[in-house]
Amino acid sequence: MPALAAAIAVAAPLLMAGQAPLVAVGERDFFHIPSEDDFRLQKIARTDHEKEWPFTVDEGYLTCAFVVGRPAVYFTEMPLEDDFDAADLRTVIVSTDPFDLAFGNLGDGGLMRKGGDIADLIRLMAPFESLGARLCEQPRGTQIGPGEL
Repeated sequence: MPALAAAIAVAAPLLMAGQAPLVAVGERDFFHIPSEDDFRLQKIARTDHEKEWPFTVDEGYLTCAFVVGRPAVYFTEMPLEDDFDAADLRTVIVSTDPFDLAFGNLGDGGLMRKGGDIADLIRLMAPFESLGARLCEQPRGTQIGPGEL
C-alpha cells in the first residue's frame, strides 16, 4: 500500500501537467459554493420565427456561475409576478453533456422541450451553452441585457 501511495504521488504531477489546477483562488476554487452574488444573468427571449428554442417558455434568464471550479450554465424561467418566491422558479442545466441533459434535468418541471433524442437536444442546447460560457467571462454579479453578448 505505501508503494501505491508513493507511485501516485510521483505520477500525479506528471498527469496534471498542462491542465488547470483542481484548486484555484476565489470563485474558481473547486470547493467554492456559489452565492447569489456569483451568478451572471442575461435575459433571453424566443423570437417569433425561432424554431430551435429548447425551452417550453418564451423567455427567461440564462445564468452562469463557477461550480466545482468550472462554468455552469442554467436557464431559469421568468417570474410571472413581481412578488415571487425564487424557490418556485424552474431551472434547467444548459449543457452539451448527455449525462447532464439526461439526469441533471430530471426534475425540470416541464421547462425543457420534449421530443427527439439526446443528440437533437444537444444540438439545440449548444448555442445557449456557448452564450452562457461567454456570460461567465463577465464580472460576478453582472446583469446583461438581451443581445449584448
